[in-house]
Formats: sequence, structure tokens, C-alpha cells
Amino acid sequence: MNIKTATNDCNGLGDLMLGCGTFAQQYNSDPDSLPIADILRECQANGVHALDTSPYYGLSEVLVGRALSETAWSDRSKWTLCTKVGRIAPDKFDYSPEWVRQSVMRSLERLISPSFPGAKPGDAQYFLDVVYVHDVEFQTLEQALGALRELRKLQREGLVRRVGISGYPLAYLHEVALAAANSADIGPLDCILSYCNLNLQNTRLLGWEERFRGECGIPIVSNASVLSMSLLRAQETVSWHPASAALKKCARDAAEYCASKHMDLAGLAVKYAMTQWLDHGVTVVGVSSVWELREALDAWREVRDRGRLSQEEAEVAGHVREAVFASRLDQTWASGNIPGSEQL
Repeated sequence: MNIKTATNDCNGLGDLMLGCGTFAQQYNSDPDSLPIADILRECQANGVHALDTSPYYGLSEVLVGRALSETAWSDRSKWTLCTKVGRIAPDKFDYSPEWVRQSVMRSLERLISPSFPGAKPGDAQYFLDVVYVHDVEFQTLEQALGALRELRKLQREGLVRRVGISGYPLAYLHEVALAAANSADIGPLDCILSYCNLNLQNTRLLGWEERFRGECGIPIVSNASVLSMSLLRAQETVSWHPASAALKKCARDAAEYCASKHMDLAGLAVKYAMTQWLDHGVTVVGVSSVWELREALDAWREVRDRGRLSQEEAEVAGHVREAVFASRLDQTWASGNIPGSEQL
């Protein structure tokens, strides 16, 4: 069963996108051992044709490019490739025009060249569908705008199809997007990627969506990290997660409560986020196995067909939000230069 719909294709990106941040050591100790080519084949068989990655995600771009070549990819239009520029390491950024250009060219080499050997700038296959300036809250507004100007140049050269920004603090994303829209040499962005802002614990994105679209003129708004970077699962949260100890404790309590109701926190969280963002924009879901992808696809089909959670799921989700997260509902953590709500 193909999950794409003709009426809600998010300007060609599809409703569901494969997040490839999981193909990195931040989430998997040996990403090279992951069955990425099999995951991509399963995506193809089920109408998922868009991938989101970044140079910041370790070997992700390299592994994705290699896996794409193993899927007998011969028609460039069959995949929509999204990546990012500017973030190099947890504490290392470079938004300079020189680095932005170098990063885009390297991403092309990693993602396109393995499947289209000999392809070069100017060739029909040699482009990236979307490039975001990565985690803009870690740099100044002027640095972000400078990176966007270089991406617009690359767009005019045909190497990039769409330009956008990604990040966590919604107010700052809006500030950057509005400044870009009001800059004659940048203009309204083509897309924006928000992460950890529409899930069981935090639904702030719903309150900002129309501002991104109406005030900033952005047609594509994507929601990523529906498990809030591993916070919303029964397994241990990754060690580097920036949430407060109190919020992590709430997440553990939520997992225990779900288990008492014979539900899995991660499964419920995925369905909840998909339901909330249904017909709004792209949902980005990361997986590490074909089984996890099939679970996500099943959840998406169920959400798409029903349009809502089941009564039992809705009751459990409501309790988790109102009684477990309670005062920490919609709480945010500090990111880059922007404090979280718990610090305000």
C-alpha cells in the first residue's frame, strides 16, 4: 500500500520523510552495520521518496549515498534528497559563504556521485532537492542570513532546488525566517524544519505554523524528531540529551504508565505526532531497521485512514500529557544562544 496521496504531497516532498540522523553514532554505535539499502528499498516500495540527512550526522551522507547506489537508482526524480550546511560538530559551526559552498559540493559528491558516476555541475542529475542552514540558533542572525545568501546563489546555479533553515527554538526560527523574507537578496524561504516541537510532550509548533506560513511566506513546514531525540521511548534516553533531569524523569514515568496500559511509549508518541501534523506538513521519522520502518508505515496508514488516535490511545495520551508531564508540558531546553523555558 502506497502512503502518498495526490492531494497532500507537501510540494513534492511527500507526507512522510525518512530521517537519516539515526545513521550516525549519536544514535547507533556502528551505523555502518545498519541495513540502510534495505530500508531505502522498503521506502521505495511504500511511496516514501524523501530523505533528510546532514554532514553533522557523522557518516550518514556517505552511508546514504552508498545505499542509494545499491538500490539501482537510475532516475534522479525517484528520490528527494534533503541535507544541511553549517554545523560541523557539537561545538563547531561555519556559516561562511566559502564553507557553505564547499559543504554543498561535498554533499553532492557523497549523495549523487555514487549513483551517477561522472555527473557534474550542469548535469540534470546533479542537484540537491533541499538544503537547510543547520541549527541557526547557534549562530548570529547575520551569519544565518549570510549562509542563506550563498545558498540562494547555489540555487540560481541549479545545484540546490529549495533553501531553508532548521532548528529548535521556534521564536528564533521565526526571527530568522522573517528577516530572510524581508531581505531582497534572500526572500521568503522555501521550507523550514523544526524538531522536538510537536510530540507528546511539546506541541508548540502548532501555534507557530501559521506565522511561518503567513508572516514569513514559507510553504513547507516539516516536523522532525517525533520521539524528541529519544526522550519519548521506554529505552534509556541518549546521554547527550539536553533536557532537564526533571523532564527526563517525567518521560520515564510516561513509559511506565504506557506499559501499565499495555502500550509502548514510542509507538504512541509516533502516532500522536503524526495525528497532530496530519495535513499540515511533512513528518520526518528516523529508523534503524526495516522492522522499525514498517512499524512507522503501519502507524502512518492507521493515522491517515482514521484521522485520529483510537479512543484508548487518546485516553492514554491525554493522561501522559496532563497528569505525567503536567507542568512540564511544552517545556523547552536551552539550545545554542537561546534559553529554554525552564531557564526563563
